[in-house]
Amino acid sequence: MKFLTLTERAQLQNLLTHKTVLKTADAELRSALLTNCGLKEYFSLIQLDKPQLAFVTILCQQLSEVHNTVDGFPRLGLVIFLEYLSAIDISLSPEDQGFITHVIRKWEQQQFSSQKTPQEKIANLLAQERQKYSTVASGEPPIKVDRDVIIDYDLEAPMAKFRQEVGYEGAFVFAIGYRHLIILEHYIIERLRRELRGKTRRQNQQLEIRLYRKSIATPADIEREFLNKYQFADFTELFNTQGNTDMMLIIWNYDIPEKLMKPLAQDFWTTIARSISPCLKNQSRCFVIVWANVGKRPLPGVNGCTTLSTPKKFKPCDLLPWFRSQLKMGGIREEQIQHYLRRLENQDGELIGTYQEMNQIIHELQGSSRLYG
Repeated sequence: MKFLTLTERAQLQNLLTHKTVLKTADAELRSALLTNCGLKEYFSLIQLDKPQLAFVTILCQQLSEVHNTVDGFPRLGLVIFLEYLSAIDISLSPEDQGFITHVIRKWEQQQFSSQKTPQEKIANLLAQERQKYSTVASGEPPIKVDRDVIIDYDLEAPMAKFRQEVGYEGAFVFAIGYRHLIILEHYIIERLRRELRGKTRRQNQQLEIRLYRKSIATPADIEREFLNKYQFADFTELFNTQGNTDMMLIIWNYDIPEKLMKPLAQDFWTTIARSISPCLKNQSRCFVIVWANVGKRPLPGVNGCTTLSTPKKFKPCDLLPWFRSQLKMGGIREEQIQHYLRRLENQDGELIGTYQEMNQIIHELQGSSRLYG
C-alpha cells in the first residue's frame, strides 16, 4: 500500500475490519470472496482462518504485492478486491464507498503518471467521457436517490405468498434459494424484512447462521451453531427481552446436499417450533426462519415450510419504464436518464447483472465518484 499515506492505510484497514462484510466473514466466506474476484491463486499467501484484524492486515499487505490482468491490463490485487467488495457490499455508507473510490483512484493516478502508454491514455479519455454522467464530476450536488428503491421492484408473486403465510404472531418458516448470494442477501431477504415490517407494523431484527457440511450432522448441531454465536443457553432466551420486535433468522446453507439438508431442516423446525411457541403466544411477536440455499434451488418438502420462488430474469419492457419513473422523481436530467437506461438495457434482464447495474447507478447518484459501465 505504498501509494497511500500512513493515515490512509490505517483508515482502509479499519474500514475493512469493522464496516464491510468482512467483519462477520468466516474462512469459507473469505475464500468465496477472493475466489469470486479472481484472486483464488493467492490463497497460499493469506491464512483465511486468522482473527479479523490479523486477516485484514495480512490481506492488505499481500494483495498490495500482486497483480492480475484485467481487460488486458495489469491491476493491483488490492484494487481488484476493493472494486469487487464495493460492488457487492451495499451496506457500505456513501462516505465509505467514497473512501474506497479514493483509494482506487489514487492507485490509478499513480499508474497513469508513471506509465503513460497509448492504451492508458485512451482509457483515461473514456473515463473522462463517462464523467459527463456523474453528478460529482459535473460539479452538481449529489442527488439523494434512495438505493432501497431497488428492493421494491418486482418479486410480487413470492412476496404475496409470504404475506399470505406469515401471521401477526407466532413462528413461521420459509425457504429460498438462488445461485448468487448478493441476490439472496441484499434483494430477497431485505424485501422479506420490509414485507414483514409492513404487515406487522413492528420493527424486526435479522439474525443469521451459516451451515457447512463439515460441521453439521444433526439438528442439534444447527441449534448449537445459533446458541454459540449469540451466546444463549437455549432458544427461549431469545424472547426474554422486552418489547415486541419481530425476529428473522436466516439459515445459510452453502454445501449441504438437499437429501441431507431436508431431514435436518425438518427435525430442527419441529423441535424449535415446539419450544418457542409458548414464548410467542399473546406476545405480539413473530419468529421467522428462512432457509437460504446459496447456489441451489430452495429446500423443498419440509412440512410447514413455504417455498418462495425467485424470478429467473427481469423483464426489460417493465423494468425500464419503472426505473425511468424513479429517476424522474429524483429530478435527474433526461440526458442522464437515457444513459442509465441504456446501461440497464444492455444487461438483457439478467437478474444479477441488472441488479448490480442498478445498484451502481444509485451509488453514482448518491455522490460516489466511482465510474461504472
